[in-house]
Amino acid sequence: MITIVLSLGLGLLPVFGSNSFSNKNEDDNQIYALPFTVEGILSYEDRNESTSFGRNYLCRVMDYDNNSSDDLLWEGETGRFGEYTSALIANFDNDGDDGNYLLDIYVLCRTRSTNLQQVVLHPTLRLPYGFSSQIAHDVSTSSVIRSIHVLNTDNRSPAMWIFEDMMRVYEYWDLFSGFDSAPVQTIWQNGINEYRGCLNTSCFISQTNSTYPVPEVFISDMRKTSKDTVVHELGHAYIYDLVGSLGTCDRPHSITLSSTLSCAWSEGWADFLPLFMNGDGCYDFELGPCSGYHIDLENASYLDLLTYFNHGEAVEGRVAGALYDLVDGNNESFDLVGLPLDLLVNILHSPPLETSFPVFWNNWIKAGNGYEMELDSIFFLNTVGKKIFLPLILEIR
Repeated sequence: MITIVLSLGLGLLPVFGSNSFSNKNEDDNQIYALPFTVEGILSYEDRNESTSFGRNYLCRVMDYDNNSSDDLLWEGETGRFGEYTSALIANFDNDGDDGNYLLDIYVLCRTRSTNLQQVVLHPTLRLPYGFSSQIAHDVSTSSVIRSIHVLNTDNRSPAMWIFEDMMRVYEYWDLFSGFDSAPVQTIWQNGINEYRGCLNTSCFISQTNSTYPVPEVFISDMRKTSKDTVVHELGHAYIYDLVGSLGTCDRPHSITLSSTLSCAWSEGWADFLPLFMNGDGCYDFELGPCSGYHIDLENASYLDLLTYFNHGEAVEGRVAGALYDLVDGNNESFDLVGLPLDLLVNILHSPPLETSFPVFWNNWIKAGNGYEMELDSIFFLNTVGKKIFLPLILEIR
């Protein structure tokens, strides 16, 4: 084989002469294997069937081979609008098996951010979900466009919905909590509602062993349309990373029913976070907001019948409502405050560790945050707290 080498200011590039692999016409024999870049956009149909962009996905440019393993040519993460652009790639296929040395490339993006330590895994394969572009055979241009768009008809698309929920929580926590975001490993699979003891429910699993070396968030398939469910379980993961635990539940629990102070505090925090992150006061078990199967925690009050919504600090929904009224901007009735999230997270992070809502309240006041009168009013609204200043508040109103 005769090889001619040209210098184009981009390194030495081979050009194949007449004795190359295939018996092509003379005009086709002089193929300039120029280096190239690959660019495109990763997008998908979200829960509402609108187009969204896949940000922070690990994407790879791969060379397709018929009879051997595909080769990795470049990898990087998508930008905020799902965009990716590779570095310059040399157009030379060392193990080409299709009759020439020109590359056959495609893009593969996975529900994983190596930089941010976020991943959505298939429970049995233990791999991130992958989404591929079409193959560009025998690349002969300096720029290759290969975008990926995933439809709702693809039964893997909920992995992308969940990954975006993870990105939103990561981003807000990183910007406004005052602490680093937590690494999270989320498990989901189409049609699967049971995982490691979680039966027909989503859950956070903190126990680790040699098979599952890090804590995991499991999202049951029956709750894949619920952003609130995903953020609820992420809330447990973030608290676990921040302080270890806020308490445990040794029995089944419900948002509107009494359990224990410890359970209500731990689950109340996790019920609160999706209200705040997803921007509405309803906890939605379905698509939402405030539609389908949901519980309105923003408009719950001391006037609720006990048969509908139990009162007190041992009720996780009351704890969630009080925490939400601390930081939401939609003040109503006795809700007179709207504080930044970092004030709340600072209390959770600073010792002593809160094990119940009353302990949180005491630590808040001891930290010098003040606002006793204003806080007392929203705690009264949510049937928790000491209500020391309630007569004065009623007199002012």
